[in-house]
Amino acid sequence: MATKKDGIAEMLVPRLRRYARVLAGDAPTAALLAREAASAATAFSEVGDRSGTSFEMYRAVSRLWRSLGASCHGNQAPLGDGSAPEQRRIARMSPRAREAYLLTGMEGFTPREAAMLIGGSEAEVRDLIEQAKAETRPQDAGRVVIIEDEFLIARDLEQIVLGLGHTVVGRARNRSAARDLISSCKPDLILADIQLSDDSSGIDAVNDILQELGGVPVIFITAFPASLICAQRPAPTFLVGKPYDPTEVRSAIAQVLYFNAKSCLTPPVTDGADGPPLVRFAG
Repeated sequence: MATKKDGIAEMLVPRLRRYARVLAGDAPTAALLAREAASAATAFSEVGDRSGTSFEMYRAVSRLWRSLGASCHGNQAPLGDGSAPEQRRIARMSPRAREAYLLTGMEGFTPREAAMLIGGSEAEVRDLIEQAKAETRPQDAGRVVIIEDEFLIARDLEQIVLGLGHTVVGRARNRSAARDLISSCKPDLILADIQLSDDSSGIDAVNDILQELGGVPVIFITAFPASLICAQRPAPTFLVGKPYDPTEVRSAIAQVLYFNAKSCLTPPVTDGADGPPLVRFAG
C-alpha cells in the first residue's frame, strides 16, 4: 500500500532527475544519482515531511557524487559551440564548485543549506560559487533580453541575470522598442512581462521576435498569468508569477538555458481547446 511519503518522493524524483542530469553531465551517472536519491526517500523515516524528504534526497545525491570522485567527474565529453550556453558554462566548473552553483542557482537552496548538504561552511560555499563563475569563459555566458516596463523590476531582473554570470544585451519597455532592439542582437533567452508601458502586449512583442529570429527560449514574468491561457503564445511557455521570488527566477533561467528549451509560434488557441505547454516555476 502506497504511503503519503511515497507520494512525496514520487513528486520530487523528476526534479532530482533533472538536477542529477545537469550535475553529472552524462545520462548513466545521472541515472545512478537519481536512483540513490529515490532510495534515500524510501528510507527516510519522517512520513509526510516533504521538505525533509527533499533534503535527504539531495544529501544522498551529494554523498554519492563525492564518493564517485575522479572516476566519473572527468568523463564528460567537451561541449562544442553549438551546445546551450549554460551547458558550456557548467561543463567547465570543477565538481564541487558546480555542485554549489547548481544547488543555489538552480535548486533554490541558500548557501547555508547548501553547506549542510555538501559539507563545509557557508563561507566555503560562497567561495565555491565565486569559483564556479570564475572557471567559466565570457563567451559561455548567455545573452539575455529583458522586456519589462517597470524600471525597478527590470533592474532587479538584470541583477539576477548578472549574478548568474550571464549578460543582459538589451532592455525594452514596449513592443516597438523590443522589435527595434532585437535587430541589433540575437539573444539566448528572453525575459518578458505581458502588460507593457504603452498598453502593448509582451506576448505580441515576443512573437514578433520569434517571427524574425526563430526559436529562442522565453520566460514570461507576469502578474497576469491568465493572459497566457488563451493567447497565441510560444510553446513551450515558461512562467514565473509576480510578485516573484528571486530563487524562482534564477532556477527558471538556469534550467531553460541549460536544456535549451526553444520556443516556437503556435496557432491561436480556440475556445475549449488545450493551449500549448505552460510550465510554471514556483517554490
